[in-house]
Order: sequence, then C-alpha cells, then structure tokens
Amino acid sequence: MEEVSQEDWGRFTQYAAYVRVLDLCNEARHEIPIDPMIYGYLSRRMNDGKPLLPSLRDISWFQKAPGDWGAVYLIPPTLRRLRIQTKYGAGSRCRQLHVSNGELERRMYKKPRRRDHELCYILREILPMTRNLEHLTLDGFHHLPMLEPITGCLSLETLELESSLANPEIDISLLINILAKVKTLRRLTITVEQAWDFSGNIHQPMKFQFESLESLHLSTRIGEGTQSPAFMFASVDCQRLRHLSILIDHEFEDIADTMECSDFLRVLRLPTGFAQVHTLQVQFMCYPDWSSAPPLLSDVLLPLATLHRLQQLYLVFESEAPFTCTDEDIRLITRYWPKITTFAATFC
Repeated sequence: MEEVSQEDWGRFTQYAAYVRVLDLCNEARHEIPIDPMIYGYLSRRMNDGKPLLPSLRDISWFQKAPGDWGAVYLIPPTLRRLRIQTKYGAGSRCRQLHVSNGELERRMYKKPRRRDHELCYILREILPMTRNLEHLTLDGFHHLPMLEPITGCLSLETLELESSLANPEIDISLLINILAKVKTLRRLTITVEQAWDFSGNIHQPMKFQFESLESLHLSTRIGEGTQSPAFMFASVDCQRLRHLSILIDHEFEDIADTMECSDFLRVLRLPTGFAQVHTLQVQFMCYPDWSSAPPLLSDVLLPLATLHRLQQLYLVFESEAPFTCTDEDIRLITRYWPKITTFAATFC
C-alpha cells in the first residue's frame, strides 16, 4: 500500500470534517470500490486511531466480507443513524437464492457462522462509541447474540430489524427480553421472511414492559395454523403503543398465494397488551380462499373488537373484497369502536 503524502492527508482531513452522510451499501451490485482495509490503515497510521469522519451523523454500511471491519474506523461519537447490511440481508443475491426454498433456508440460519460472530464483535466495538445513536437498522441479522449489544444504547429511539431473525429455533422470549432492555425505544420494525410458531406465546403472562414504545411494524410469513405475529408480544405490556402495522405473506414464494378462512381470521387476533392502540393497519399479501360464501364484515372485524380505543383502521387486501358488508355491519363498527374516525378497506 502506497504511503499517503502529508499534502494529500491534509486535504482529506479538511474535507472529512464536512461529511455528514455516507452510504457504503451500493445496494445495486454490492461492489464497493474501496478496499475496506484502507480505513483501518488510515486511522491507525495517519490519524492516531481516531475516526476518519469526525462529524459523521448517518452511515449505511454493507459488510463485504467476514473480516471487513471498515465501519469501526469511520464512526465517531457524533453518529445519530446507523444501518448495517449483511450478505443475507434484503435484496442480496444469497438471500434471493434461499428464500424460496424453506428447508435450505432453515439449515442456513440454524447456527451462527463466522460472519455472524464478526458482526457481533463489530457492534460491541461501535455502539459504546455512539452514545447519541438514535436510529439503528440491522439487515440480515439472524441470531440473538448479534442483537445483545443494542442493550447498551442509551439514546436509541428507532430500531429496524429488516430481513432478520430467520432462525427457526429462535427463542422469542429471549428476543423480547433483549428488546425490552432498550428503555428509550419508541419505534420498532421487525421483518421476518419466515413463518414463526407463536402458539406457545398466546397464554404467556405479561412479564416485560416496553416503557416508551409508540409505534410497531411487524412483517412476517405465515404457514398453516400460524397465529398473528403480534403474539410475539403476548408477554409484553405496551401501554404507550399507539400505532400498529402488520403485513402478512405466505411462508414460501413458490406456493399458491391463498389463505384459508380460519387462518385469515386467526391472524387478526391481537394480544391484550395492545389494548391502547389508536391506529391499526393490516395488509394481506395473499388471497383469502373461502370454501363457501365470504363472511360478513362484522365476522372479519370481531377479533379486533377488544381494541376499544381504536380511532383509525386500515385493511389492505391483494384481492377483490373478501367479505360482504351490510348496514348492520356498519352500525357494529361504531359499537365496537366508539372513537373511530377512519375505516378504510383497500382492494388491489
């Protein structure tokens, strides 16, 4: 590696002080032209080990290889927003190769790999330095030990787990325990491209409290007999939760996009800890398959009748109207939710 002249280094540091946003994901091809090792070289050799971008506020970083620690040398204490994308994150070639093959996907994510251990170490190095981090996106993190470092984030308000947690043996109770330790968390997004079994969580007593959580978005695939992904939070008291969004798709992409009536009504059920929700949006990316006539709208909405404080309800279907609606159904809506101001059903 060629030596950097003092003139070039002086020019770099002059402009580096003005960099606020940096995107190293290059999502279109996942080919970053800069060798990640150069960051460590410059930091140690030219900058006394200090971060290369001292005023950085926002960085998106793609881990090019298991030994890629480039982000460690770039991130200063001023960072407010961090996104880390892995080889098995959303849109990656490896992810697209495995997502349609359920058995192959389960084997791939069953045990942590070297890359996973490296990422966990990187988070342990980065997060203590970024005491003011407010927004964290982790894309392609599939094992709980990789998430444990976030419990040390003292200012984190938004956490997005995209295309993550596809481990079929994941301990949901442990996951909730980790998330509940982030006391400042206000907005949480969890996107799981696999069907989880939440049946064991339905009757769990409330033993966790999300003190600050106001907005929750859950996106998951469902299999036969699957419960609503909201039951991931069956043991959680979410007193401050006001906005809930749920997206439902089929477990695998290579099967018919239809949903049995019983499954359709089952995934609309919500745990009691969500009683304070004001806005609810449920989107179905699969078609209801009725063996007989479609149900009444009131039957479809019955699982949501316990949300007495609901003010806005949005249902989105990737199909024609999957239910029938009568005048009595409309009257029941106002009876279920006396504070309702908006009810919208969209059919694509």
